[in-house]
Amino acid sequence: MPAEPALTPAIHAARRERRRREQHFRRRRRDLLEDFGVAIIVTIVALILTAGLGVLALIEIPVGAAVIASFLIERRRFNQRRLGAGRERSQDPPTYGRVPRTGDEFAGARRS
Repeated sequence: MPAEPALTPAIHAARRERRRREQHFRRRRRDLLEDFGVAIIVTIVALILTAGLGVLALIEIPVGAAVIASFLIERRRFNQRRLGAGRERSQDPPTYGRVPRTGDEFAGARRS
């Protein structure tokens, strides 16, 4: 079994940056869900305390459903991408965003 190549500082930096972005988006998603929960509670309280705010409920419920649906769709896409990337990684050597060059693409340039 061949040894894994040494990781360069650039690769470490790229991995750190990716982890930082993932954590940032997790925090944003969590904040969005908290805001959504507060909005639902405020809506329910407003409907209970005041008369005639049924229109507010007619607007708020579809908006809340759209936010939840978009969150679930985003999560499913992320999980599918993550699972797909794991299969590719196990079969192919890592390229870190670059396509390994074989030298064949430069052969024509040298002859001219």
